[in-house]
Amino acid sequence: MINGDGSKPKPGLHPSTVLHLWEGNFQAMAYKPGRLDWNHTLPQVVAAGFAVIQSQGWYLNAEKLKTTWETFYMNEPMTGVTKESDERLVLGGEACMWQEFIDGSNVLNTVWPRAAAVAERLWSPQGVNDTAAAKPRLAQFRFLLQERGIPAGVLDFSKQSTYGLPEAGQPPDGPGSCLEQ
Repeated sequence: MINGDGSKPKPGLHPSTVLHLWEGNFQAMAYKPGRLDWNHTLPQVVAAGFAVIQSQGWYLNAEKLKTTWETFYMNEPMTGVTKESDERLVLGGEACMWQEFIDGSNVLNTVWPRAAAVAERLWSPQGVNDTAAAKPRLAQFRFLLQERGIPAGVLDFSKQSTYGLPEAGQPPDGPGSCLEQ
């Protein structure tokens, strides 16, 4: 098995096994302002020759609900992977929503816009990581979701509740904003 601590993999996994990396080693995680760096396991896994679905740093649970879309956007999915042969082993990624406190009444506004930020990062080259440039695109996508009846959450939060979670959102200003529609 892949250990996630830098030690050699233990024998037993068939080489054709696709691994889903969804959580990192909490002791090894390094917090940098505006960014969570959880990708310590990915280089080890692809170097061992395994294909990967990458979700590290994009796990939506109660602890991460106060994490902004910008933090999700700044999580580079290929951190530490330098060889082209290893890059090809990263098959894709996803934002994971596994939560016992989420139900049909709040799942969509919890997932969006964070999942949209993850999607753009997965489909974009490493150099496309400017949150200021991404914000209008994500705002427009949110409005498209809302037009289709999907209650996507807001991009910005005006204040935090006593529990540290977003309490109220503000629509973006300017052309195409919710205020003008």
